[in-house]
Amino acid sequence: MTDTIFALSTPPGRSAIAVFRLSGPQCLYIIQKMSPDFKIMHRHAQFLKLYDQDDILDQALVLYFKAPFSFTGEESLELQLHGSPAIIKKMSAFLSSFPKTRIAEPGEFTRRAFYNDKLDLAEIDGLSFLLQAETEHQRKLALRQMSGEQGHLFTSWREKLIEILALIEADIDFVDGEIPESNIKMFEKNLGILRQEIARFLSTYKIGEKIRDGITIAIIGEPNVGKSTLINKLAKRDMAIVSSIPGTTRDAIEVHLDIDGFPVTLVDTAGLCETTDLIEQEGIKKSLFWKENADFIIHLQSFPKYELPDKPLDSTLYVLNKADLCERHQDMPAWVIPISLKQNHGIDHFLAALKNHIATHFSLSSSLILSHQRQFDLLQKSLQSMQQFDQLKSIELKAESLRHALIDLGRLTGKVDIEEILGKIFSSFCIGK
Repeated sequence: MTDTIFALSTPPGRSAIAVFRLSGPQCLYIIQKMSPDFKIMHRHAQFLKLYDQDDILDQALVLYFKAPFSFTGEESLELQLHGSPAIIKKMSAFLSSFPKTRIAEPGEFTRRAFYNDKLDLAEIDGLSFLLQAETEHQRKLALRQMSGEQGHLFTSWREKLIEILALIEADIDFVDGEIPESNIKMFEKNLGILRQEIARFLSTYKIGEKIRDGITIAIIGEPNVGKSTLINKLAKRDMAIVSSIPGTTRDAIEVHLDIDGFPVTLVDTAGLCETTDLIEQEGIKKSLFWKENADFIIHLQSFPKYELPDKPLDSTLYVLNKADLCERHQDMPAWVIPISLKQNHGIDHFLAALKNHIATHFSLSSSLILSHQRQFDLLQKSLQSMQQFDQLKSIELKAESLRHALIDLGRLTGKVDIEEILGKIFSSFCIGK
């Protein structure tokens, strides 16, 4: 933390602009050595000539951030240079020549922001997610997590648990004899409400996980019904070989798409049929795997050979190809989507149904949604420790279970301090002088 760190914040290579970020105690000294015209103005852009002694390095836009009013909470600089590889190389070498100044390690700017209480771990999780976001719904979810709302929620749960534990600790230390049953009931009631809140939040993880990692949709059907043609149309490029020969697709082909802001992995599978071909049998095994494990199924059939179930499955879209050859497809159930891949008919209707199917199951609600595995694991551990409270007989063991729950809640934001319990006791009760 005593070093001044710097890093190229824009991608390496040739570009219009290259941005260097600096953070640490040497920032003011460095910019004053680089430019005699620099004026100490917080958050004001200055267009300056930057020098390495008498040699001009570049002309750049310079922004200075005074501590603690910066991303890291330290003295910070941003240098917007011309983006030639020669300038980038020269600036990196020049900055490294200053004492106690070095290239930042991965994530070190964010680490310093955490140490200086500019970000908690929940916000850092959101920032990490935002930097990797590729679709609109990923962007929205990441920004929600970065806003601090999630951190406030975790902190509020932690404060409630501290309150309950402080009351229990006070009873253990200052009540003569057995702790009144009414007190135990009150602890259980308050803890029960907290457990319900955490359990409800944990139940949102499935949606958050799918928005973060992607929704898997498998196209399932018999050979030669048009599965490969359909995936090529959705991908808008030739991803799978299309042939009239049955069994052409022998392996699962995955295509990653952005469908209406949702990250989607489409899987083209081998046709389901009886076969003696060992390679094709392996492909069919994979098809059956995806049929069982995909989030959604597009069950593709083809006229005239098709069978409809009596009742549709909620996780399946039923699509009938070559419907232009079927005279009475208008009489089919509303949940069957007629298309013609050859004539390019019904594709827009199919896409609209697919988008609606995804949005119905995975759209973002107005409430907060859990999406990080680390947070999910810590909340589960904390909830399990709280659930032990009812099963344990000794009040001391009950209190110990809540201490473990409190530690895991604190790890969500990076605050773990059991001494807060003692502070809460003395702030809430008159316990002598």
